Amino acid sequence: MGRVSHLDELIAHGALKGSIFKMKAMSPARLRGFAAWSVAGASFFNMATLSLMFGPTIPTLGIVASSFYGASSLNMRNTVTKIDYIMEGEHKGLLRIKICKTLFSSFTIIVSPQNTMSICSVGGDDVGEEDAEGNIIFVKKFIDESTGKIEEGGHFTVPADAHRDKTTMEWIFAVKEDDSKTDEAFNDQIFKRHMNIAETGGLTGLRKYHAQQTGYANFPSEEEVIQHLKYRPDAAD
Repeated sequence: MGRVSHLDELIAHGALKGSIFKMKAMSPARLRGFAAWSVAGASFFNMATLSLMFGPTIPTLGIVASSFYGASSLNMRNTVTKIDYIMEGEHKGLLRIKICKTLFSSFTIIVSPQNTMSICSVGGDDVGEEDAEGNIIFVKKFIDESTGKIEEGGHFTVPADAHRDKTTMEWIFAVKEDDSKTDEAFNDQIFKRHMNIAETGGLTGLRKYHAQQTGYANFPSEEEVIQHLKYRPDAAD
């Protein structure tokens, strides 16, 4: 068999674990922030030694600067960290989006994909998944799960440094008509496609490494052969 396009998606879902979008636990911004705070902390506990070497002014300014830089790097206000499809209940098929208020607190909203669109790309092609960019997403109408209230006009940052189901995210970012029956039907197809891929659990560890190193010419398990033929029945020819 030739290269298997859908194994790329299975590998991505190995990190996503069924989600559509998931921010990486230790992004470069977070790493820089914690590193800056570590430098500030180490400098504070060695203030006496540094003061003898450089005088009190330079170490003090360094500690303050490192602390502010760390706080700036860890500022995640209105940043999307996770997006999932709701699988059951009255909101089945809608999106649950987790958004950071601060580094240590967050809230979730429920929104229809027809009410989302990207209004600005903020670049970041060198960070995160290949061909992925950061975006500012506009949500026309959503339910705040913490209050149960319907709100309008939310603007949130979707960072580039994250794992994502690219096809589904492209649909979330796309401009849609409010009452379009075509868009509604297309959303159902996107939902089914995502769930079919998520059911496999994705490829991780040695299975992921094997698939990448063999150029997808071989399959680590029968399950992947079945998935390939499911999406590419012509491959059996």
